[in-house]
Amino acid sequence: GSLMSEPTVQPPCSDLWHSRAVLTRVMRRNESRRALLAGGVGTCIADLTFSALAPGSPLQHANSAAKQCGRGGRADSVATGVEDPRLVRLRGRLFATLNTARAPSATRSPPSCAQLASQRQVSLSPLQPLGAASPLRWEASPSPTDRNWLLFEHSNGTYAIFSVEPHTVLLCERGEENGRAEASRGGQGKGAHRRARFTDVGNGLCQLAHRTSSAALRDRFRGFAVHGGANPLLVRTSGGVPLYYVAIFHTKDADLQYANYAYSFAPRPPFEVLSVARSPLSLRGKRVRMVTGLTEVGVMDAESGEALLGISYGVDDRAARFALLPLTVLLADTQTVGDGRDDATAATVDASELLRLPREAAAARPVARGDAAEYVSAAAIGSGRGACSISHGVRFDAASIKVTPAASPADCCALCRATKYCHFFTFAANGDDTGGAATTRSPHGAGRASTAVDAEPSGGLCWLKQWSGTAVPAVGHASGTFSREAACGCELIAASRLEESPLLAEATARSPAACAPLCLRDVACAGFDWAPSVAWGGGVCRLRRRPPVAHFVPLPAAVAGGREETAGVVRLKRRLLLVHNHPPHLGFGSDRRLLALAQALVDSRFHLLFVGADAAGKAGRSQGRAQLLSIGVELVSAISEVELTQLATKHDVSVVILTLWFWGASASMPARYLRMLRTSLPHLKIVVMTDDVHHLRQRGLEARAASTRGVALRTGAEAEEMKEEELSHYYHADHVLTISDVDRGSILQSLRPGRRIHPRRFSTLRHVFGEAPHFPLASAPPFRDRRNALFVGNMNNPTNVDGLTWFADAVMPLLLQRQPSFRLRVVGSWAG
Repeated sequence: GSLMSEPTVQPPCSDLWHSRAVLTRVMRRNESRRALLAGGVGTCIADLTFSALAPGSPLQHANSAAKQCGRGGRADSVATGVEDPRLVRLRGRLFATLNTARAPSATRSPPSCAQLASQRQVSLSPLQPLGAASPLRWEASPSPTDRNWLLFEHSNGTYAIFSVEPHTVLLCERGEENGRAEASRGGQGKGAHRRARFTDVGNGLCQLAHRTSSAALRDRFRGFAVHGGANPLLVRTSGGVPLYYVAIFHTKDADLQYANYAYSFAPRPPFEVLSVARSPLSLRGKRVRMVTGLTEVGVMDAESGEALLGISYGVDDRAARFALLPLTVLLADTQTVGDGRDDATAATVDASELLRLPREAAAARPVARGDAAEYVSAAAIGSGRGACSISHGVRFDAASIKVTPAASPADCCALCRATKYCHFFTFAANGDDTGGAATTRSPHGAGRASTAVDAEPSGGLCWLKQWSGTAVPAVGHASGTFSREAACGCELIAASRLEESPLLAEATARSPAACAPLCLRDVACAGFDWAPSVAWGGGVCRLRRRPPVAHFVPLPAAVAGGREETAGVVRLKRRLLLVHNHPPHLGFGSDRRLLALAQALVDSRFHLLFVGADAAGKAGRSQGRAQLLSIGVELVSAISEVELTQLATKHDVSVVILTLWFWGASASMPARYLRMLRTSLPHLKIVVMTDDVHHLRQRGLEARAASTRGVALRTGAEAEEMKEEELSHYYHADHVLTISDVDRGSILQSLRPGRRIHPRRFSTLRHVFGEAPHFPLASAPPFRDRRNALFVGNMNNPTNVDGLTWFADAVMPLLLQRQPSFRLRVVGSWAG
């Protein structure tokens, strides 16, 4: 069974789930009475958690890394320990498959903190005798999450079901007899004539054996996530002839509701699915989760000889249950779904479509073989205008510097190139730059992309712009830029191929790096494959369009001169500047948020430079410097506007993040740098990061000062000036990071007519603390046993005083009416 602890919420609200797998005995079989007897119920035989995560093992290191991510608040949800155990008998020995944290391998790096919630893997732990778990891996996996594999034996070989639809079967071990049989068919077993025990396969690598597909199965469960549940059980005739395998899979919907279905598949290769239950299993318990065990425990009676099956499942992630069910009942109402599709046809089906919910698939990142060996760009951020890239069905919503008639989007390219400060434009066939009432979304993104040579004479207006603002879907519009080659580059992945991407064009290139400029010049190109050619010493570059979800598929080294096939994908250049008033102070909550952002960017393999624009800070207050240096961030201080522009040019950065902070004598970072950066480096993307709606705070300060002292701390004109400056910075930025959704809404409501900003230009980056708790949260009393309230905050911050005053006036009386003993404790600095 799997025992999951209550989630412990770490700052800032990372859900930490720690699971243990415990082997217990719930019943025994009396051979003389041919019956199942309750005995030793709840008797613990072994805790598999400690044996699976043996000290010093890769899984133990991966588990420790997951804990650190959770304690640092750098992941929304972190699962530690082992979970979802399944018993399986292989070669007469008992094993348990476990879902664990992903361990690094020679070909795949460990996931970053941000990826932990979606990246797990299957590990195999021997039970006879008890031993450390070994990860099972399929290097060509189309999904970042390899879990819930179902293991079974056939012809002396060990197989794993990776996905139910398509029914993807992996070969994880090949014995002598099985190897010869596969070799005779010209399959995966060619040349494998030695007999091997499973425990001898030290690398845990599995390879694709068979893949079949059923359109009826795929259509029925489209929109659900479908995962394996219980390991297959081979059903035979009374004479021992194999009939079929029976197994159980589970589905998950968008509301995280689970359902379990029995299904059967053929007893011999290619193991195609035969039937699926029409209705889910009816199991007792509230919030039944997944079935993880299916075992033949006996027969119903000696006369019929019908198999009696035991089904183990979880309830609400808190309890394990065991049910008995005759085989005929399990398969009483099934739907035949086998349609005879072979491996070749199934290869065209997306193997990961039903492994994830639609929202999970949309957020999935490409799976690459290790880190990029090389990052190639075609131009520097300080370069002049590059090729004109046009995207149809898109409108840039930034302010325009000029409006002029144009015959086509291509005509706009020439007009913009000839206009000073113009680097972006929108062509409106109807002469309307607002996008009109009708907007649409392309299935592949904001709009249909085309190349610079795309010219569709229709007549209209061209809106010339210095920067793009937000790209908004809009019918009858086309927008262009000259910045793609300067702001983006191609990340090269050796020994890989970009699959599931439509072919755009082919060209010859001497090296993978030579493909990058070809792809970057075409806005429709999202990536490419380069394959070596023996004939002329170079290779062929296949430019590819953007697919819904792209995958890098690892390949063996090519034999052409020892060179490998290489894949490349277009991405924003991975160099950023983070500009703040001073080096980070651990005593400031806003600076801790900066440190958390810096850690997240480094985890995502961005090269980051931190600029403390003013003095280095007082000794003892800028301890964040050491934290930045420890993660490889370079620090620069006391820098002018011209020097910052030169620094961005020297390091070829693609994004500059400017913090907006009004408190202090010096000018804010956007006021100091934004105009110079926008004018000197038009290809640069500028992000403004704020931790408040500053003009609203100032307005509250004035109101409180007037009510308590009869005077204002500042004049009303100064507060209005702050509002004008603050909103201007947001308006002229490419993107804005707010600390909450409420702040974003307040900013949007504060904008005056004519300076509207699309909500898509905002993202919420919550307040994050990057240190572990100072006490074990798991040992704290449950919520129902706690009393009173605690307010923690810097009381020198007038906004905290305002909030505390409001709570005391508006909320405390209500609480005291219901609980007269209620007390509020206030903790924090109160120097004033």
